Amino acid sequence: MKHPKMQYTYVGIDSHKNTHTAVFLDCFFDKLGEITFDNLPSAFCEFLSKASEYKIDGTEFLFGLEDTNSFGRLLTIFLIDNCQQVKHVNAHLVAK
Repeated sequence: MKHPKMQYTYVGIDSHKNTHTAVFLDCFFDKLGEITFDNLPSAFCEFLSKASEYKIDGTEFLFGLEDTNSFGRLLTIFLIDNCQQVKHVNAHLVAK
């Protein structure tokens, strides 16, 4: 039986005005990969497609967005509309 945390491939997204950077991790905090992509709705489908290369077999993505100034709002809506789990990450806690 797997630990519940092993059911996810974790994706931390740092949102910016022009680009977003996604870092992929397993439950042991081992980095699986990184993708930087444009903050344009037209780039989100390609990002999700490329993201599948880093997804661990038998897991689901769990996205965490550090959404400063609402730069990640459109991406969040896109991910939710595509049945992805999204969590908000408080930027003040990340800074500490």
